[in-house]
Amino acid sequence: ASLATADSLLSNPARTKAQCKDARCLAKEINNGKGIHHVSLMLAKEVGNKTRLTWASPVMDDGSGEASKYTIWRRALNADAVYVKITDTTALTYVDNNAGPGNWEYEVTFTIQP
Repeated sequence: ASLATADSLLSNPARTKAQCKDARCLAKEINNGKGIHHVSLMLAKEVGNKTRLTWASPVMDDGSGEASKYTIWRRALNADAVYVKITDTTALTYVDNNAGPGNWEYEVTFTIQP
């Protein structure tokens, strides 16, 4: 269903940038019959233009699988550029010491080991 919705959004010649972002998100879902729930991502500014990211471990809707690795990505806020990989971690928090001044958006992806 999510791929059909993404296709419908992208097939509309009057689509908006927000709809394209929604379609991208829909197309990334794992379509194996199991849902993954990533429940939170919090950002906090720290002294020295550092940003702390904190998240909860994602869960499979049937209770199976657990995240074994997280990948942190960053790009300038509202940029059309691709996200740049910052690091991999097994922790549920990460401090971006190299953010510097400016506004950023982050993405945390994860690897599930069934």
